[in-house]
Amino acid sequence: MEQEWNIFMEYGNRTSSFMSMYPGLEHIQIEKGQARGIHFGNQIVLATEPHCLEDARADEILKLKNSHHKKITLLPIGEKLAGVLGNQGFSVWQIGSEPIFELSKYFESNPLDFLPLGRTLKKRGANLVEVTSSELDHYRKSLEQIHEEWKKSKLFELGFLNQVDPFFKFEFKRCFLLKIHNEIQAFMTAVPLCYQGEIIGYYFNDIIRSGKARAGTNELLIIEAMRVLHSEGVSEVRLGMAPLSRIKKTGPASSFLNFLFEHHSLLYNFSGHYQFKNKLNPTRWDDLYLASSGNGFIQSLKYAIEAHFPKGLWHLVQTIVTNEWGKYLEIKESARRMMQIEKGEERFLTSFKDAARRTRWTITFMSLFILLHILKVHHPYFSELFAQSAYIPGSVTVKGFFIAPLFHNHLFHLFGDQLCFFLFGAYIEAVLGVRHFMALTVAGLYLSNPLTHGLVEAFLLYFPDLYQNHFLLQKDYGSSNAVFTFVGGMGCVFNKKAWLIVPFLIYAVFIAFSLESFLALHHIFALYMGYFMVLSASSLSARFPGAKKEASV
Repeated sequence: MEQEWNIFMEYGNRTSSFMSMYPGLEHIQIEKGQARGIHFGNQIVLATEPHCLEDARADEILKLKNSHHKKITLLPIGEKLAGVLGNQGFSVWQIGSEPIFELSKYFESNPLDFLPLGRTLKKRGANLVEVTSSELDHYRKSLEQIHEEWKKSKLFELGFLNQVDPFFKFEFKRCFLLKIHNEIQAFMTAVPLCYQGEIIGYYFNDIIRSGKARAGTNELLIIEAMRVLHSEGVSEVRLGMAPLSRIKKTGPASSFLNFLFEHHSLLYNFSGHYQFKNKLNPTRWDDLYLASSGNGFIQSLKYAIEAHFPKGLWHLVQTIVTNEWGKYLEIKESARRMMQIEKGEERFLTSFKDAARRTRWTITFMSLFILLHILKVHHPYFSELFAQSAYIPGSVTVKGFFIAPLFHNHLFHLFGDQLCFFLFGAYIEAVLGVRHFMALTVAGLYLSNPLTHGLVEAFLLYFPDLYQNHFLLQKDYGSSNAVFTFVGGMGCVFNKKAWLIVPFLIYAVFIAFSLESFLALHHIFALYMGYFMVLSASSLSARFPGAKKEASV
């Protein structure tokens, strides 16, 4: 082990060189130094660049590939090595970039001038403390407690080059912590970058923040630690790769990677990670790459991801599914509690006057629907308006979009719709509040038909023209879609009675079959639209509990 560390001190100038010495990575002997990585069958995933002379690294990788008769994937590597390997037949993809801080340039001005949160924190008495190996025992219990709390906030633990173990080989590291009034807000370790036995810079690898820390803590910790290193004559600090950031648009797989960077946050908040590092205003950004001797991009990426998850990809999938389902249940419970539906908590309506006050919009909409039906029956203008305003998928008009939901075909249609509209609309308005009532009403009346139209039309492209033509000639009137959004909203806030949705779901399917109408599936879309609209609104209320809540029972 001592020999491995001596080789690292001689050639460990890559940001992840120190991290490649962590447990779980295998020592791989090469002719003129060492490499570290993981075996996967006929695949070796190398952790960063080999520890050897820079000009010899490409040759050592080629020798390793030929001697082991295995495919080689390595990451992250710099642009120089990536270029040489690309010329030797390796496939190369840019996978991110890294902020570099050249301290002599960086401190020509005060970095905190552009970081108001960190500046404010410093004015309030935040101060930096460095912990040496001899002082670690004094701080260790507090640091371990912060570390454990931090780990609990994470969805999963990473391996390979992203292991978080601030106390591993502590004697080789620098450790800084930020205090406010003698209370530790966060701490950070800095690992050395070495070449020819000299420390040429530091990589700030573990930045661990207390759950009680104030905004601006991490940025102030980083800036003040760099300030100390600059005063000692250290030339460079690195913060590690910001994955998928600053990908060149002309590079291979760039469209896919840029899409992930901008839109994907299920596993990792790529854009947020980049924005934090970028706001520190680094001196420059260096591109980082993944290289592979014989795999396509997706397979190479799979091996790279698998290397970082020591418990396997299947465990990762299980963790994600479990976590997302848990979030859903939490939101569902917060919705139920926010709406105060628990039996016996409060009476639904206290008096006729209270009922009239809390259902006034339901009564207003009902009155409008009934009035329009009476006018349609007894007034030629409204009769003609009714005939012109059907929602017809093959001929959608402005009237069909806005007016069709307000008219009804016949008296029985009107009676059924308005009875349900009153029962469920009154519940929504009285229990969830006017804003929920309005949102569900408008969404049901004006969104369910277009959504159903778009989805069904796309689906029917794969069916014979007979079905497409039949769909394009169907007509729709009436406010029943709003009724189904109300039912969906009620189903969201019910706890043990959410099964009440099921009869309406069955009824919606029955209507579609009995009328032989694809458009009648809008009832199903309306139902689930109402469910998820209330769920989303409840989620926002749960995240911002100080916001005004209309919902009261």
